Amino acid sequence: GWWGAAAGPDQIAERAVFALLGWSFNDRDRTVTTETVDGVSVCRVTAGTESWTVTIGIEGYLPTIACRQLGGLPAKKSAQYTVKELAEYSTSS
Repeated sequence: GWWGAAAGPDQIAERAVFALLGWSFNDRDRTVTTETVDGVSVCRVTAGTESWTVTIGIEGYLPTIACRQLGGLPAKKSAQYTVKELAEYSTSS
């Protein structure tokens, strides 16, 4: 995901839109806002005048090394995310 998006659902949502649009998306100013309820995140990715709603869920957890710990232990758990839905968002005027 984009370094300007927060780690986790924001980066997953931004990456989903990037995969849809390709490299031209990289040239746009963009923002990501997220609301999470019961482990499901609904992210709004906005780039210029276009927006997408990306629904992200947690598929499971994986053990990962703990930074600055001898041998990387104890392991910590990291969420494994999945994109559940990607839809272009439009407002009625």
